[in-house]
Amino acid sequence: MKEEQVAIIIFAQTGKKERISKHILSSGNGDELLFDFFNKNVESLVIKTQLPYFFISEKKQIGCTFGEKITNAVLSVFSKGYSKVIVVGNDCPQLKARQIRNAFEALNVNKEVIGKDNRGGAYLIGLTKSNFDSRSFQELHWQTNRLFDELYNLLNTSNDIEILPVLYNLNTRAEASFVLKLSSFKSSLRKIILLFLSHHPARQNIFDQIGTSIIIFYSKGLRAPPLFVL
Repeated sequence: MKEEQVAIIIFAQTGKKERISKHILSSGNGDELLFDFFNKNVESLVIKTQLPYFFISEKKQIGCTFGEKITNAVLSVFSKGYSKVIVVGNDCPQLKARQIRNAFEALNVNKEVIGKDNRGGAYLIGLTKSNFDSRSFQELHWQTNRLFDELYNLLNTSNDIEILPVLYNLNTRAEASFVLKLSSFKSSLRKIILLFLSHHPARQNIFDQIGTSIIIFYSKGLRAPPLFVL
């Protein structure tokens, strides 16, 4: 299978939208800045894989429910000619490029893929077009602790599924504090999240610097320009 047949979807909301439902920081616009940073972070990971990708935020999500929106996102990428899709979000700071590449390798041998999160949900989903049941996929109990089990039952139709290691999502202040204690957590990212949690007055300047450095990274070492749906 050629890499051109696989695309990644970053299915995530902008920081402005995320701050409405996720409350990690206690005041100000910290949550908005934090999730804007998470968006940049996951995008930089995806770029490292050198696979084509689509960033589908709420500006381009179609549907009323989460299930409808993510299903339509997957179908839209399949309609562009891709036969395999890897879906990731923005709230799993433990996610690394190698796990996305592992998902690609599993799809390469026609396996479906699920990365289970600590809540019983999923931080990554790898799908093949030939096995995609859009109606059943849409009707899963998204954003609940039932999701992983339901995804497993839906995708494991022929005992041909790859389960990635459990990683922790970050949606609350308590989860942020817990994730920071994990020894496997990337040290530079730990420092940034600690900065946000500390309400340090310099965090806006730090965020701007991070954004600039990531933009510089985007411009180097790419085989082809990334694909965006913003």
